[in-house]
Amino acid sequence: MNDLLPLGIDIEKLGEVISVPWDSVCPFPGQPRKYFDQQKLKELARSIKKFGQKVPVSVIELNDKSSPYTYQLTDGQRRLLAINMAGMNRINVIVITVKDVEEQFLTSVISNFGRAEHGPMEIVDAITRFKGNGMSVVDIAEVFARSDAWVYQHLKIAEKLHPEVQAMMSQEIPEENRLTFSMALIVVDVPTGLQKKIASTIVSEKLKLIQAKDYV
Repeated sequence: MNDLLPLGIDIEKLGEVISVPWDSVCPFPGQPRKYFDQQKLKELARSIKKFGQKVPVSVIELNDKSSPYTYQLTDGQRRLLAINMAGMNRINVIVITVKDVEEQFLTSVISNFGRAEHGPMEIVDAITRFKGNGMSVVDIAEVFARSDAWVYQHLKIAEKLHPEVQAMMSQEIPEENRLTFSMALIVVDVPTGLQKKIASTIVSEKLKLIQAKDYV
């Protein structure tokens, strides 16, 4: 195979795909994604069962002798769940190294962001964690490849939106009954004591953005 490569090409091997028992891999407890659409999981499981696992997951190797697991995910929990759903007992992985759990979390966010959508509150939680670890708004914006203003919007939701209103943004709630991020940005600017009532009215009456602004 190497004989087919042009002379002078500098190749660095970063890792190789290996097949390991499915039950030797555990999820990352700090996984930024909390919600997995069950219908989409079933669709992925059917695809993997028919065509095989085309994209490996990323894992770190555990050194905990007391753990029943050998590896822990950094990227690929949907595939891990779908492979189990498909009834397969092996999973393709690439072993990577991280210096600590915060780098593992950062790697997981970067790997997942931009695929099947992170929910707004998953993004809010990730940004809040990064900020708590001392990352600047500029650095956080670079992680998500978004603007500083986008980061500030999410921090505003984290810091000023009533927890019960935040819960109304959960992906567990059917989309037609869920408070959207754009609506939450309207609600967050009103006094905390009024936020739940206003958010409930916006959702129950299915107000459009301009109607919600007028109502507020």
